[in-house]
Amino acid sequence: MKYRQIATNIWEDSYALELNDKEFRAFIYFFTNHRVNMVGIYELPDRIIRYTLGATLEELDKIKQKFETDRKYFFYKNWIFINNFSKHNHFSSATSIIDTYINDFNSIPQDILKHFLIKLKLEYTPTIVKKDKVTKKTTVMVMVMVMDKEGRPYPRTEAISLDERVNPDDIPL
Repeated sequence: MKYRQIATNIWEDSYALELNDKEFRAFIYFFTNHRVNMVGIYELPDRIIRYTLGATLEELDKIKQKFETDRKYFFYKNWIFINNFSKHNHFSSATSIIDTYINDFNSIPQDILKHFLIKLKLEYTPTIVKKDKVTKKTTVMVMVMVMDKEGRPYPRTEAISLDERVNPDDIPL
């Protein structure tokens, strides 16, 4: 079982207060359901969302459009991108956590990553951070976006730890 912490001020958040009941349930559900991973990009079919929220297809489409317009969540082919996920979630830099993050990130299909990161140009920061001696947070994960000879990004993105070195020619397309 996974656990999620929710800031108690969500009940008085100006954005949340403007949502109707179904929108508010969806807002919380999209970042607390059991499929949310350490990356904040995960697969969740509409059929399951509709059943869980008791929403019609039309209601779900309106909720999705609202959240995309408001830049809270983005949707593509049954995948959800939680915008600002790393702002609200930080995980340990223990080796097992880093390995889980890398596996989660690298299991996302490339067309999904390409849509969110390249086509929509959504900003993404890894959620694993480590505090240095001066207590400043520093990311211990990087993403490698492979570029072609003309400097255009390939539709291939990988998560690696900082001590790894990647030869772009070794990353399969």
